[in-house]
Amino acid sequence: MHIQINQQFALGSDRHAWTIKEKVTRKRKGRLVEEWQTILWFASIEQAVHGLANLRLRQSDAQTVAEALHEVNIITAELCRALQPHFEVKVREGRC
Repeated sequence: MHIQINQQFALGSDRHAWTIKEKVTRKRKGRLVEEWQTILWFASIEQAVHGLANLRLRQSDAQTVAEALHEVNIITAELCRALQPHFEVKVREGRC
């Protein structure tokens, strides 16, 4: 599974763990390529989401509590947008 949160981070999973991935640019065969590199591992998706929020906050430029709280609001909104469920209901003709 791969859930892109923003241009820099994504959540992923395999059969054993949930992961945080970071987009990196590498040189391969003389060409620059972008790929996702796993940087942190977690036992549950809840831990991965909290881990990503904490990582983003630690990497912010906030210098005061007010700035940190503003960053928390931005990070929370971004995660909510990225993880919001999307449903589409299609009604077939002749059926209710």
